[in-house]
Amino acid sequence: MRSIKHIGVKSIAVKYIAAALTLSVLLSLAACGGKSALSGVYVIKDITDDPDGMTYAEMETMYKEMNLNIQDFIRFEFTKDGSFTLLMFGDAESGTYKKDGKTLTLTFNDGKPGAASASASSSASTKSALSASAAFSSAASASSPARTSTAAISGDKISWTYQSGAKLVFEKSK
Repeated sequence: MRSIKHIGVKSIAVKYIAAALTLSVLLSLAACGGKSALSGVYVIKDITDDPDGMTYAEMETMYKEMNLNIQDFIRFEFTKDGSFTLLMFGDAESGTYKKDGKTLTLTFNDGKPGAASASASSSASTKSALSASAAFSSAASASSPARTSTAAISGDKISWTYQSGAKLVFEKSK
């Protein structure tokens, strides 16, 4: 016959293990919440409704003819701390972002000097383009109001309408 003492120790151990497993599941679910940060480089993959009538294929060909990669000149770089840099045709803009489910809200640091910088993971051509645009960023008026914009997120793709009205699709770089 089993002793009462032996059954009590076993039952306490089972309770502690169950509590530890429950806590680990809850922490895992909290870490995977819908408001998680973006991180990494998202490169241009498509352009539609361009006011100048250019397609992505035409722009890509134009850049290739100049021995350049269009994806080095139109891209987003997101950091886990909630900041981003948008490189658009050699001009860099930066700001902060908030991800809420499938919606991304971008707040641009319009007119704030020194806002653009290259991350350590940036390609050499991106760093060069960002350096060239630093004067543009620094010369902007500090009194300009911040501008916000929203984008849609679907998997590793971001769909965003640029201020010109062109619809841009970015895909996370591998």
